[in-house]
Amino acid sequence: MTVAVFAAPAAPPPLLTDLTSVIRAASANQPRSQQRSIGPSGVGNPCDRAIAYQLLGA
Repeated sequence: MTVAVFAAPAAPPPLLTDLTSVIRAASANQPRSQQRSIGPSGVGNPCDRAIAYQLLGA
């Protein structure tokens, strides 16, 4: 019995690239993704570092 070894494709299929672009664009244009200020739920976070990152926009 022989074992078959398959190489990984050199590049992702074009359809996968297109779908990824569409999904990322849709996500970036959602109101929640465009929020620039810290929200009420973010202020209640017990982690000071997480709040600082949110205030910095990171």
